Amino acid sequence: MRTIFLLLIFYIQSGIFCAAQSFRNNLSMPSNSFCAYSKKQQDAFSFVGNQASLAGINNSGVGFFSEQRFLIKNYSSHQMVFVTKGRNINFGVQFNYTGMKNFNDFSLGLAAGKKLSDKIDIGAQINFNTEKAMLYNRKINLNFESGVLIHLTPVLNVGIHLYNPAGLIIASKKEGRVPGVYKFGVGYDASDDFHISAEMLKEEGMPVSVQVGFQYQYRKKFFTRFCYINNLQRICFVAGITSGKIRMAVHCSSHPQLGITPGISVLLNTVTKKK
Repeated sequence: MRTIFLLLIFYIQSGIFCAAQSFRNNLSMPSNSFCAYSKKQQDAFSFVGNQASLAGINNSGVGFFSEQRFLIKNYSSHQMVFVTKGRNINFGVQFNYTGMKNFNDFSLGLAAGKKLSDKIDIGAQINFNTEKAMLYNRKINLNFESGVLIHLTPVLNVGIHLYNPAGLIIASKKEGRVPGVYKFGVGYDASDDFHISAEMLKEEGMPVSVQVGFQYQYRKKFFTRFCYINNLQRICFVAGITSGKIRMAVHCSSHPQLGITPGISVLLNTVTKKK
């Protein structure tokens, strides 16, 4: 009975929260990449939302995020990211795992971002994904995503992000085609400490989803972030503290039927850019 219940929850959330993104967009994770459209509050997680944001990173860093889905034991999501600066191109790596022993998704993404000019940044990422369900063979696929950021003014940025455009995919089997996902985002840095962002997402065969929110920093030590995602009225809240090169935060998101999903994240900035 317990296995059947967990299997039901796994497939319910996979269908509700965009099957194409189940291993990428954790219930709290959309808020992690919230600052992809900010020039002042980017971090190592930002490129998960738009790889072009890698072009603007000011330091190398590593981050870890974990959440307990709906407070169900043994049903969790984990993400690890790493970013580093290069001479002309900056790079990022992300690992994602969602699920449990017999039902899970895993992905590895390799990303790069580059400045084309003072106004335009570009980025791209290749993903290796696997999906396992009990009594079924493991599905393996390879897909691609890319993004563009345009800095309209020093404080106003817009961007476009394409995930698996046109449903292009290299898969182990023809079934299980991953649909394309298209995003448009805008971010406004009202000050060095306050950022507002909005993002519109369209997945093939699904209605348009909109995410809006803000992030506020207090004395560069404390920060809070709030996001609202209109599909199924999801709410995400994050609160954290920075000490030296380490930032720690607690996350919480809610689902109207399945309940609360708590999470934690740790971010370490390993090299500071010299001014």
